[in-house]
Amino acid sequence: MPPKFYTLAEVAAIFRVSKRVFAQFIADKPFYRTIGRAKLFTDQDIAQLYEAMESPSKALSAPALPAQSSEHARVAALMSRALRKKAKQIGR
Repeated sequence: MPPKFYTLAEVAAIFRVSKRVFAQFIADKPFYRTIGRAKLFTDQDIAQLYEAMESPSKALSAPALPAQSSEHARVAALMSRALRKKAKQIGR
């Protein structure tokens, strides 16, 4: 049985986004076939696009902060002291 093909508009509707948003999403993902300028998608292509979507749990994890050097920590401590001292002076 030949595979069923879906148009860009049909697949965008499956993902519940506009054609424009979907076209931007697939710009760097080669999970489709073309005939002329038309992009056609199979069920397997749709599954691969789904897997290529960013998971919210991955997106919410914060990137690791770079380790601070001892010089960085020393400057931060000096700034903190200076700000506290200035705040006391203003409060008088």
